[in-house]
Amino acid sequence: RTPLTYVTGGFALLAEELETQQAPSTSEDVRVSLDLIQNGTQRLNRLAEQMVLYSEIISGYIQSQVAVASEEVDLEMLVSDALGILLAPASERKISFHRTCQSDFPVATYGVRELLVTATSEVIRNAIQHSPEGSSIELVVARESEFGTITVIDHGTGIRPEDQASIWELLSQADRSRNEQQGVGMGLPIVKGIVTAHNGDVFLYSVPGVGTEMTLRLPLYPPGT
Repeated sequence: RTPLTYVTGGFALLAEELETQQAPSTSEDVRVSLDLIQNGTQRLNRLAEQMVLYSEIISGYIQSQVAVASEEVDLEMLVSDALGILLAPASERKISFHRTCQSDFPVATYGVRELLVTATSEVIRNAIQHSPEGSSIELVVARESEFGTITVIDHGTGIRPEDQASIWELLSQADRSRNEQQGVGMGLPIVKGIVTAHNGDVFLYSVPGVGTEMTLRLPLYPPGT
């Protein structure tokens, strides 16, 4: 994190300085170069954050956080918080969202809000990356027996059956040649780790060329409500 902080901060100052000094004839080339550097730096920062979080999952630190820092978390608010993180990537791809709640009562779980926002946003981010530009993603909050669920449904590329088991493995990515610039394969293992630490589970249904449906299932709070 520390060297990337230096790189990010130094780059911001350099970009500002170059933008004010470059002649009009070369400013477009400079702007393209700056965009490439910025995109690469953002990917490295995201990778660093994911690696730290995954190390906390496998070390048991996340489980200890859940044990001591949990609170009541409304699932509809959880979806709202996750969407707030993803305004930029959704806007870039002109993705819209259709939200529904299939319950007449509030649906809540008990957990660490920040971690659950991370898990939910990772699933939605994945849907954004694999959806056609200008398409819609459905977000459904519901009840299922003693669990609350968040289901993210996209109408994108889908996942081949032979790849579906391995997507939960670290650094695994389906159809790598096509998805090279869309991530490094840490998002879904992190989702699985966070949800499992909350005594929940993640379910996947996907058809290549049709789309993917991913459901986070978390225990209801209070129990039996």
